[in-house]
Amino acid sequence: NPTILFLTESAKYLFSLATSIFLLIGLRNQKVRLNYIAYGIVVGIFISISTVVQTNPFNLTAIDLTSRLNVEYLGGFNTYAFMVANSILCSLYLISDSKNNLFKNILLIFLIVYFFTVLLATLSRNGMFSLFFGILVYLYYFIGRTKTLFIFGIFLALLIPILIYLLNTDYGLIAQRYIFDEDFFKGSGRFDVWTSLIKQMMDYPLSFIFGFGVGEINTTIPGSWHEILSAHNHFLQFMFEFGFIFLLGIWYFLFKIFTGIKRLKNRKNRSFLLAILSQIIFNMFLDSTFQSSQAAWLFSFWLTFIYFQSRDVIKFNTIN
Repeated sequence: NPTILFLTESAKYLFSLATSIFLLIGLRNQKVRLNYIAYGIVVGIFISISTVVQTNPFNLTAIDLTSRLNVEYLGGFNTYAFMVANSILCSLYLISDSKNNLFKNILLIFLIVYFFTVLLATLSRNGMFSLFFGILVYLYYFIGRTKTLFIFGIFLALLIPILIYLLNTDYGLIAQRYIFDEDFFKGSGRFDVWTSLIKQMMDYPLSFIFGFGVGEINTTIPGSWHEILSAHNHFLQFMFEFGFIFLLGIWYFLFKIFTGIKRLKNRKNRSFLLAILSQIIFNMFLDSTFQSSQAAWLFSFWLTFIYFQSRDVIKFNTIN
């Protein structure tokens, strides 16, 4: 029903907008403990695994594309995988902030392994790649390019033989998911969706500039009987619904806050916030996660918080 789809999608945008407005009012000129925010996200995701996730994420031998982690209440595989990836990045930041507290570091390392296992159970390549992209950005700005490339080289040298080994074990289906196969290079059907939507926009130049309107994505792709109601790329979704001019505004906003964050003097906070922002942007290229009400609050919070910090409106507590 086009009317219901319009109302549903509009409600999601309004929810994100309202969240950002109230955060703009509440956070302005406040002192913020960034580590408290990171702790809140880590604890929240930890609680969600034990209370809302509907299947056992640790029975990895039973996981495949037809029996992935059941997280319908939390927005589905890709949405929840992004939130888990975000919590892992928060955990890494907290380790750097722990000031040689051995017990806290051990606990955080345990949580990272715990979260990573849950992330594997989602079989979400979006979540996995956004995790590693965020970590690379964090390391790049925190320890420098040379050390980051060295660590990345060691990681690949270890990962490739591990994947090859796992292919011949009970975990082969999980390992196969992260190998560059034919399905990977087709974007799991995303390229067909993107091509279809871009073709529609090119056929209607006025809509290319000003958009078709909220909730107007409703297409099919060759070889599939499913109706596609999402662009699976939030930048493309913004462009399809609101037009190219609006998309330019989004990119200008992201560019301004990215360059603003790069001016932060505290290297640890600067690296972490740049990693969070990069993780969000990377994920927006791969899915329309922002349109999932379960994750919209997280996007809205981080983008509003980072915007304020880039404008030097929020002051980090010097104790942090």
